[in-house]
Amino acid sequence: MVDRMLLSGEFSYAAFATQQHHIHQSPEYCVPRTKHLNSVFDANVNRFIVSSDLGNGKSIFLEQLTFEAHSRGFEVFAVNTQLPEALAELDILLTSSAKRMYLIDGYARYRKAVKHIGKRLPASSVLVCAIAQSVDDLLHSEIAEDMCGAPREIDLNILDSAELAAWDGLLERWGFWEGRIQETRVDRLEFLRAQCGSENRSIVLSLFRETRLSRKIDEIVNYFLRQNPHHSKAFIAVLINALCQNHVDWPRITEWLEIDNAALKVDVLSSPVGDFMSGTSRWYEFTSTELASYILNHYDFAIDEMVEVYSKIVRETAYSADDLRGGFDARENLKELMRFRFLTKLFSSRGVGVTAINAVYRNRCSAPTLPFTA
Repeated sequence: MVDRMLLSGEFSYAAFATQQHHIHQSPEYCVPRTKHLNSVFDANVNRFIVSSDLGNGKSIFLEQLTFEAHSRGFEVFAVNTQLPEALAELDILLTSSAKRMYLIDGYARYRKAVKHIGKRLPASSVLVCAIAQSVDDLLHSEIAEDMCGAPREIDLNILDSAELAAWDGLLERWGFWEGRIQETRVDRLEFLRAQCGSENRSIVLSLFRETRLSRKIDEIVNYFLRQNPHHSKAFIAVLINALCQNHVDWPRITEWLEIDNAALKVDVLSSPVGDFMSGTSRWYEFTSTELASYILNHYDFAIDEMVEVYSKIVRETAYSADDLRGGFDARENLKELMRFRFLTKLFSSRGVGVTAINAVYRNRCSAPTLPFTA
C-alpha cells in the first residue's frame, strides 16, 4: 500500500483512516499535515488556497483533508468539472446551511467553478482550492476576487519538525532507510532537513534513487523498454499522461494510438507493476507525476517514438477541443501538453532534448491545421 502511493501517487482513504484512528502511534501509511489540516477548521475564514510546487503534496493534502472534514461532520464535494448541469447541481447544494466542504484541485483549470462557488458560499461551508505554484500578492488578489472573499493561504512546500520526525518513523517502519538505519535519528533528520530541503518531493526522489524503489523502477522500465518493446509506445503514453496529471482520458489515448487495452492490462498486471497496482481499476496510472519525470530523466528512450506518441496525443486532443461537452477539458489538456515547461520535462535528456523539441515543432508545422482555442 505504501509502495503504491509512493510510485503511483494513488492515495488510500481507508489506509489513512486506519492510521489516524491510531493517532498516538507513529504514522504507518503517510505523513499527516496535521498543523495545516487543523488550520482549516480553527480559522475564522471559510476560503483557503493551498499552494505547493509540483510534487510537494497538495493533492495528497486534499485527500487527507477529506478524511478530516468527514470526521468533523462535513459533507465533502470534490469539484472537477465546469459543465453547466454540474454547476446547476452546485446551486442546489449551496443553498443549504449544512456543513459542507468544496475541494477544487486546480484553481486555474476550474476557475469558473471557483467563481461560481465563491459567489454563493454560505457561512456554514468551506471552499478549498489548490494551486501548483507559489502565491504572490497579485495572484492572491486575483484569487480573492474569484472567491468573493480573501482566502487564507496554506503553503505546503516546507515540512515542519514534527512532519520530518514522522517521515523518519515512516521510513524506518518500512525499511526505506536501508544503509542509513545505522545512523542516529539526529543524523537522519539532518539528512531530511539539509539534503532533502525539508520537502516531500525531494524525500520521495531520494527514495527513487537510493532504496528498494530504485530496483523496482529498474524492473518496470526494463519490462517495457527491453523485455517487451512492443509495449514501449503504451509506456510512453502512460508517462506523458502522468506528466499531464492523468487529465487526458486513457481510453481515448489507447484509441488514438491503436493500443489493445485489454491485452496491455493483462501484461501490465503480470509485470512488476502488478506487485503494487493489483486490485485497482485505474491500473494504467502506475506512475505519479514525480516518478514519470524521474524515469524520463534517468532512462534512455527512442526519441523518434516519443515524438510520434506525443504528437499524436496533442493532435487528437486538439481535434477534441471543439466538442460541445468535452471541449473545455480538451482545451485545458492542450494548454498543459503544449507548455514549454511540459516539453522540457518530457524531453529532459540534455543530449537530445533540444533536438526532440525541435522535431515536435516541425511535426506540428507539417500537420493539418488544428482547432487551437485560446
